Amino acid sequence: MAGEPGLSSSARTHGAFDDDPEVLASLARMLAD
Repeated sequence: MAGEPGLSSSARTHGAFDDDPEVLASLARMLAD
C-alpha cells in the first residue's frame, strides 16, 4: 500500500477505510489479485 500513494490518498479521503476492516480486507484481496 505504501507503494500506491494515489490509492492510499484515495483511501484516506474515504474515512470508512480507516475503521472498516472488511473494506481493508477487500482492498488487500484486490491488490493481491
